[in-house]
Amino acid sequence: WVAFLDDDDDHVRGKMKIEHAGPYHAALTVHLSPQGNELDLFFETVSKEPKPVALSVKEIIATVTRKADNKPVEVKFLPADPKERPKDEKEGTCSHFVAKAPFVQETDILTVTYKVVIRDKERIVTYEDFDVKKFSEKHNH
Repeated sequence: WVAFLDDDDDHVRGKMKIEHAGPYHAALTVHLSPQGNELDLFFETVSKEPKPVALSVKEIIATVTRKADNKPVEVKFLPADPKERPKDEKEGTCSHFVAKAPFVQETDILTVTYKVVIRDKERIVTYEDFDVKKFSEKHNH
């Protein structure tokens, strides 16, 4: 059902690493900022022109492990500011989540794992060898 993505390749689009989350894709990226580094998570359709998918989820608890010290750290993804999400998202749903991750450095290689319920099934999503430098944008604010 994903003929245009080769499972042997990393699923990458721009500054986002993409993994399967049940029937959808979950795209992860990092924002590096003097105000504090953040992980951004987007859920979207599996198609050549992906569209946001709003989930009825209030939070997503993830484990982030830096290859450098191999210590798992728990982070909490919460719904992004409504200004950063599609205008037509229904109350109580969200397609874009943000987690504060001040410990993440530009030189890190991460493993990020979380569980999320999609269509009444628990899905485990893991990003391995997540290269922060490759999948990040720097902001000065």
